[in-house]
This record gives sequence, C-alpha cells and structure tokens, in this order.
Amino acid sequence: MPLRRRRTLFFSLTIVIGSWMAAYALTLFHLRNETLGDGLKQAEALAHNFEAELTRTLDMVDLLSLSVEPRDSATPASLHFSHNLNDALRQAPYLRSISVLTPEGRVLASSTPANVGKQVSLQDFFPEIDPAAANFRIGTPWQGRDLNEARPSTPEAPVVVGAPYFLPVIRKIGQQNQTLVVLAALNPDYFLLHFTKMLSAHDGRVQIVRLDGRLLASTAGNDLPGSERRAGDVEILFAQTEFGRMEQTLPDSQRYLSAFHVSSHYPAAIVVHLDRDGVLDRWRDNVRGLSAIVFPILAALTAAMLMYWRRQQRLIERERELDAQRRLTASLFEATSDAVFMTAPDGAILAANPAFERISGYDGSEVLGSNPRLLSSGLHDRNFYQTMWHSIVTTGHWQGEITNRRRDGSLYLGLLTINAVRDETGRLAHYVGVTADIGERKRQEAEILAARDKAEAASRAKSTFLATMSHELRTPLNGMLGMTELLLRSSLDHRQRHRLEVVRSSAESLLGILNQILDYAHLETHGIDIERAPFDPVALINDVVRLFAPQALAKSLALAASTAGTLPPAVIGDTLRLQQILMHLLGNAIKFTEEGRIEVQLSLNDTGDRLRISVSDTGIGIAEAVLPTLFTAFMQGDGSLSRQHGGTGLGLAISRRLAEAMGGDLTAHSQVGHGSCFVLELPLECP
Repeated sequence: MPLRRRRTLFFSLTIVIGSWMAAYALTLFHLRNETLGDGLKQAEALAHNFEAELTRTLDMVDLLSLSVEPRDSATPASLHFSHNLNDALRQAPYLRSISVLTPEGRVLASSTPANVGKQVSLQDFFPEIDPAAANFRIGTPWQGRDLNEARPSTPEAPVVVGAPYFLPVIRKIGQQNQTLVVLAALNPDYFLLHFTKMLSAHDGRVQIVRLDGRLLASTAGNDLPGSERRAGDVEILFAQTEFGRMEQTLPDSQRYLSAFHVSSHYPAAIVVHLDRDGVLDRWRDNVRGLSAIVFPILAALTAAMLMYWRRQQRLIERERELDAQRRLTASLFEATSDAVFMTAPDGAILAANPAFERISGYDGSEVLGSNPRLLSSGLHDRNFYQTMWHSIVTTGHWQGEITNRRRDGSLYLGLLTINAVRDETGRLAHYVGVTADIGERKRQEAEILAARDKAEAASRAKSTFLATMSHELRTPLNGMLGMTELLLRSSLDHRQRHRLEVVRSSAESLLGILNQILDYAHLETHGIDIERAPFDPVALINDVVRLFAPQALAKSLALAASTAGTLPPAVIGDTLRLQQILMHLLGNAIKFTEEGRIEVQLSLNDTGDRLRISVSDTGIGIAEAVLPTLFTAFMQGDGSLSRQHGGTGLGLAISRRLAEAMGGDLTAHSQVGHGSCFVLELPLECP
C-alpha cells in the first residue's frame, strides 16, 4: 500500500506539473512573438516619422534653391540674385552653406566666401542623369565642414569615424543660357540629433540611405557615411515598395528589427533598426513577472502534495540517522584507548567505557552513580579544582594534566578533558570526561631530555679537551720554534742549516694546525662575539692581499685585488673576523694552486644590499660530489690532500661559522682541473 500510494502521488504530480509547464511555455511563446511584432511596428512608426522630417527638410531646401534666380540676362560674371545667400542660410539651420555653381561645377557665389572659385565634380549624384537636368539630386557624403576643405567619399574610402562631413544636394536653376546649379551642403547633425532624441543608440540605430544603397548618415558610430550595404536586406525592397519591415542580421553580426520608409519626393530612404535583444528585454520582463506568479503557485501546489510524503520520509531518515549515530557513538565509546565517562549534571557517573576500567582498575558497573572524586589522588589543592570548575561553568570546557589514583592505590598521570553537553533548549544535559594516560609519554620525554643533556655535556667535554690539548701542545712547540730560531742565527754549515729549517717549517705547520683546532674548540665552547665598527673595505682587501704577496711570489702566482661597481667608502662590521676568513681563503688558494693566478674581487650583489667578496683561483679544483660536505669540520675535498698539502679541514668550517655569525654566508663553486671560487656575502651597513 505505501508503494502504490507513492506511485499514484508521483503520477498525479507529474501530470499537474506537465500541464502547468506546457501552458506556461505556450504563453511565453505567444508573448515573445507579440513582443517582436510590436517591435517591428515601433520601428515602422519611427521610420515613417523620420521620413516625414527628412522630406519636409528637403522640401525646404528645394524651395530655397528655386528662390535663387538671376535677375536679368547678364553673363554669369555679373549675376545678381533675388535673395541674399547669407540671409537664406540664416533661415536654414540644417545647411552648412549654399552656393551657386556654373554647369561645369565652378563656384560663382557662396554663403561661405572661401568656397568661391572651388571646382566641384557634378558626376557622383543620384539619380544619375544629365547634370543640367532640373531634378533634385543627392550626392555622396563629403568629408569636411564645407566645400573649400572637403573631399567626396567613396565606398572604399568612406568618411573617417568622428570626422565632420556634409551631404551635398543640387538643383538646376535658370533657363537657357542662364542655367546655373545651386549646391546646398546639408548638415547631417541636424537629422541625427532629431533621431537620437526619439531613439537612443542603446536601443538601435537610424540610417539615411540613398536609393542606390549609399549610406548618407547614421546614428551608429561604426556606420561610416559613404559606405555601401550598411542597411542590410531592406535595400532590396527600395525599388519595390515605399515602406516595409523585416527581422535581419546587419554586417556587425547582430540581429535587428528593421523598418524603412522611402521619401515620397526624393531619392532617399529612412531605415530604423531596433536591437532585437533590447526589444526582447520587454518580453523577458513579462517572463519574470509571469514566472513570479506561476512558479510560486506551482511550488505551493507541489509542496502541498508532497508534504505528507516528505514528512514520512524525514521521519524514516531521521530514525535511520539516529540509529547510525547511536551505533557509531557506541563503537567509538567502546573502541577508544582513552578513558571516557559520562556524568549527570549533579556529577553522578552514568556510563564508563572499557578503557576507563583498564586505566582506573574500577569495573564499569561498580562506578555507576558514583562521583568522579573517587579517583582523586589528594595531590591537588582546592585552588586547582576551583579553577577547573570555573572554566567548565563559564566556557563549558576544561583541559589539563591531573594525577589520579587507581583502585589498587597506584597513581597515574592523565590528560583530562571535560566538556559540558547541552540540549536543544540550552539546558545542561550531562558532562563528558576523556582521560588519556600520559605517564609513558612523560617518561619518554624525560629520557629524551636526559639524552640531550648528556650529548651536550659530551660535546662540551670534547671542546674542553681539544682546547686543553691544543694549548698544552702549543707551549712546547713555541719553545721548539724559539730554540730552532736561535740555532739558525748561529754559525752552521749548509747541511745543518737545511735540517733546522725543515724542523722549523714542520713545527710552524703543526702550530698552525693546533691554532685552528684551538679556534674551533673556542667557537664550540664559547660561541662567537662579533664587534661592529666602521672600516674601509677596499683598504682591508688590499692589506690582506699584500700580506700573502710573498707566498704567491714564491710559487710564481699572480695575486691581484679588484673592485666592481660603486662601493661605499666605509661599512660597519668586524674587521678581525673578516680578515680571518680572507686569510683562510687566500691561504687555501695559494696552497692548492701551482700555476696561474689568484684574484680577490670586491663588489655589491645584484640587489645592492650585501657586500660580496669573491676569491677565485686556477688551482686543482674540487669534485662536485665533495662540495656539499666542504664546510664540515675535519673534512677535506680529497683524502689525499691532507697527505700532499697538509691541513685539518677546519679552516673552511671556521670561516663559514664566522660568516653566519656576521649575518652572511660563504659558498663555493668549483670544477676539477679548472680552479675554484669562494664567495663571501655580508649584510651591507653604512655608518
């Protein structure tokens, strides 16, 4: 029965909705056709109105032309007129000028003096008949404000957008040997202003078209006067009927409702194009209005028919959701590894999960109705619990570490979270407490801290040992060097002197190694103290280079210092630490270069905010695989280097530590067999 009832309801609802939608669609279709028909009627009415205005204006131009007649039979040179041309022009605001021409087209007289003498071609006028005929003819648009500065347009070269232009019309006057031509320059703005008052450019466009298809004027900016075929298919009907209308697509690819009206006396027509989408906006307004009535009624009817069925469905779905939530809650309650208990507003325990039994040692049925205070260890004072309950009462939540007592009396550390749960009315329903046993985690954290302290102590012991041993070894070495130096000043033969020099050289190398170990141990133990004082970077570089000049000369190496770009005269930094880095870099460059040159260059980086010092050489180079560990303590580019050149691998490690302590960085670029380049960049700070 429920299934049959649902099917019947669905079938009835489908029939009702289908009937309403069919009637709605037919109504919209009828309204759409009616709106388009009204648009065509509006376009036709506007075309008729504008044609009447155009014909009326051309009638006045024709009468004005006929009023210009010669007074006697004198030659054209002594021609007199019955009316003054300037007076005639003042009575015709639709004209730019009025001129009298010979049959050959030369201007004899004009309301604009500059036009006199202008030679005008009388060939491109419509209708195309004998220029001497008395018919009123309309020419192609001329670009310019008047005859003296104008040129005729062509379909290939129409009037430029925004340029001034006029429409020339001519009529023959006089008789026999007194035949002359009157040329009136019509101002198209006179017509366009009238058109736009009645039809805005947003709603459509109005065109004046010669009967041969030449566009004379248009309210649309992209319609260029003088061009052809701008009115669309209505031009085909000019020769068949005086007026008509159609729906068409113009050259701009937009749909229009077009209507035309041919002048009853002159070879021109008015064409009105209404924007089809704009006309249909009225239909869309009707659609919205009708929809505002139909759809609410349809929705109300549908809602009324579905109300009972939806209500039953909601009840079934709600029951299913509640059942699923209960099963999910029970599953989580049972499966979670944290102790969970729920209490009534008075604190009596209502339920506890298995994890609560495992952690606390109490059986779930044993604690029902009891207060959670039975877990109290007695290690927390009254203020601890007052703070807890104040947070629960004010925010409904509290979380913190708490020490509880198990049933067997042992203590455990837990992370307790208590949340107040309220019902739909906001009334307190119960509390839920979740306790995570964090004793094991705390023990692991303590072990990690102890291991860290032990490692730090071992590191400090190592650094202290290195510093002590380096210091103790350096004292006898200094004594050996002193005694060797005294022996070298005494009288010795060549073999004895050579052996003592070997002893001195070996002792100096060992002393240098001990000094590096001592420096590194000092950095590990005491850190780095950086001093800040102004100094001249160029002078510093030159001093260090001069210090190493004898060593480079001894190996026949070219050693040079250079600068690039504009450098500040002084910067702020630690000169001793900077010298220490440069001495390490230059010492390594000389040590690992057998021939070629070594160059130290001082410049600014690309952004100009860091001081850049590069030390490049043409030495043996460094393998690419070794570069990542190059600045690690006691590491060298190649294990054989320590045997061939000596060293501990501490110089670069110390140099990078010093560079980082000064806020900079030390990097290396190298290729085996082609030399190396070490770049030191430090923050630029001027005094």
